[in-house]
Amino acid sequence: MKPPERPGPVADIAARARSPCMQIKSPERPGSVADMSAAMADMREQLAADERTSALISAMRGTNINDDDNAASGTTLQVVEMRAGDDSLPTEYDPAALSAYFRKRPGAVLTRIGQLALYGGAWVAKTLLSALRGELTSGSEGEVAAVAGLRDVLVSLGP
Repeated sequence: MKPPERPGPVADIAARARSPCMQIKSPERPGSVADMSAAMADMREQLAADERTSALISAMRGTNINDDDNAASGTTLQVVEMRAGDDSLPTEYDPAALSAYFRKRPGAVLTRIGQLALYGGAWVAKTLLSALRGELTSGSEGEVAAVAGLRDVLVSLGP
C-alpha cells in the first residue's frame, strides 16, 4: 500500500529524493574482487559524469562551500544618529508607537531613505550595467559578484 502524498514543498522534496537522478548499471553477477573494484570505478565515473549527482556528492562532502563567516568583516554599518528626546524607541513592534516616535524625527527618516536610495541604487545601477554588458550569465563571476555586492549592501544598511 502506497503512503499518502504529503502536500507542499515537503512532498516535492520527498518525490525528488525517491526519483533517481541517473541509472547506474550493476554487474550481472558478483565476481572477483577485481571485478567488483572495476565495477566501483565505473560507477564513480558515471556519478562524476552526471552534473546533478556530482553537485550533490560535492555538497555532501562539504566541498565548494562558500565560507562567509567573515563576510561582513570590514563593513561599515550605515546608521542614522538621532537626537535624544523625552521618549525612547519602542523595543517591541507597535506601529502606533513607532509612528509617533519617527514623526518627531523627520531628519532621521529622510537620512535613512537617502541611505537606502544611495546604496541600493548604486548596486542596482552597477548590476544593470553588468547585465547590459552580458556579464550576468548563470553561474558566472559577474553573477557571483552581483550577489556578493547585494549582500554587502544589505549588511551595511542593517535592519
